[in-house]
Amino acid sequence: MRVLAYAVLAGAVSIGAVEAQELKEPCKVGQRLTDRQNRTGVVVQTKSTECQLEFADGTKHWYIFWMLRPAGAPQVDTKAVVSVKPGRYVCYTGTTYGFDIHIRSATQYSGAGSGGQYQYDAASQAITFTTGSMVGTYAKYMSEGKIGLSSRPTGAFNTVCNFKP
Repeated sequence: MRVLAYAVLAGAVSIGAVEAQELKEPCKVGQRLTDRQNRTGVVVQTKSTECQLEFADGTKHWYIFWMLRPAGAPQVDTKAVVSVKPGRYVCYTGTTYGFDIHIRSATQYSGAGSGGQYQYDAASQAITFTTGSMVGTYAKYMSEGKIGLSSRPTGAFNTVCNFKP
C-alpha cells in the first residue's frame, strides 16, 4: 500500500486545501473577501456560485465561493484543530479513491500500508509521520475532519482525507 500511497501523492495535480473559514453561501457584490493565497479583494461580479474579485492592483480573478473567506477571518478556526480527531479518514485525489488512514490516538495511526506513530503540532497544524508507511509524506490537519497529504512541502494538498464516522 505504501507504493500506492506515494504514487497517488506524487502523480496528482495539486488542488487547494479546504479551509474551515470558507464561505458557506454565494458571495455578494461589494463584499470584501480573501483567497487562499491571502490576497484580499472586493467582489465586483457574480455568476451563480462564482465570484469575481478585484484586487488593489486592479487585477481580477474568478473563484467558486467556497474558495474564499471573509476578509480578516483566519484561514482556519484554531479551536477546531487543537488535536487530530480520532477515526477513519478516506483519502482521495480529486475524485479518485486512494486509501484509508485510521487515527487511533494522539500518536498512533494505521492503514495506508502499515501503521505507525505520528506527531501533531497544533500551532502549524503539521502532522509528522515518525514511523510506518507514511514516513516522508507531508501532512496537515486542515480543518476538523480533513487531512491534506503531499509528497513535498506545500500549502496546497493534492490528496485530501475526509473523516468518516
